[in-house]
Amino acid sequence: MPTAVDAEKQQKLGAVGEAKARKDVAALEKFLYEMIVEVRSEATKALVALGAFEVFVRHAGDKKWMAANESVQALGQTGDPGYFPLLLKACRHKDGNVKSTAMHYLAKHKVPGALKEIARNLGDRSWPVRQSAVQALGRLKDREAIPLLQRSLKDKEDTVRSTAVVELAKLGEPLEELVALVLPTFTADYQRVGLYQLLRQGGFKVTTAQLTPGVQAKPVVPAAPAAPERQFFVFSVANGALAMILQTGLRDVGKVKGFPLGERTLFLKYTNQPIEDAHEKSKVPTMTALNSLAGPWILVVDIAALEDFQSTSVWKYCQMVGQVAASPQPIIDFVQKAMG
Repeated sequence: MPTAVDAEKQQKLGAVGEAKARKDVAALEKFLYEMIVEVRSEATKALVALGAFEVFVRHAGDKKWMAANESVQALGQTGDPGYFPLLLKACRHKDGNVKSTAMHYLAKHKVPGALKEIARNLGDRSWPVRQSAVQALGRLKDREAIPLLQRSLKDKEDTVRSTAVVELAKLGEPLEELVALVLPTFTADYQRVGLYQLLRQGGFKVTTAQLTPGVQAKPVVPAAPAAPERQFFVFSVANGALAMILQTGLRDVGKVKGFPLGERTLFLKYTNQPIEDAHEKSKVPTMTALNSLAGPWILVVDIAALEDFQSTSVWKYCQMVGQVAASPQPIIDFVQKAMG
């Protein structure tokens, strides 16, 4: 049964859909502050279709992250050098989402001066921002980034250290030496699993045995990405972000038989399609209900291609705990360990 939130969203989407002329730009501009992701996204698309880029120029430095992030993304997608100064400035925005979006497009377009601005965020207090900075430096394919990435091998967050390994290896640094540097810093199996997964995504042929302390590893060599293995990914997310995540492409398939994972664990399947079916929408908990629950959630997600999920707006809210074989007992054991 449709909720009040669904009705509000449909009403606003209808208003966006009716805005098809330049006279409607002011109305669309207000939707850049909309909390409902789909409404904000559709308003941005409508403004782009109308060629109203002056709106995005005004809001690229907006204090409200929603408007700033939509604007930086819209300007970045154009590849127009005239907007590059705004992208460089957005690297210093107070919000991590805006910083990450700006760094992505600065790296994609190899913007002059990008290296210096991106490097500033290697010291950000948010580890997802630091990870985005490491990834962006790698995408620049500039060997001047190597000393900066080497410093990230000592980052306090294991995911950032692992990401630095991958990006340095892509730039030609010896992977065996990089792995040898970070392995002693890991204190749990899930951290080694995270490095393994990032290396596989980066196109490196590696086995879990090669990432086990005390094992003499065979040389790790670059290879074409392997066909997706039947693996599930485990994430930890704050309760406040869970509703937003479930309203994208994640389907809650409930307490699957054989997967008794506990009250604070959801077993999900990811598709890159929005939730349109009314019955499926009715199963998405409301933001109020989810925010009333204390503590983090553990998500076990069936994803065909992790890259698809990484490209969504909710990826930044997920902290990957690791990867586990798609069979009941390993998942149960892994999640129980992850939840401590």
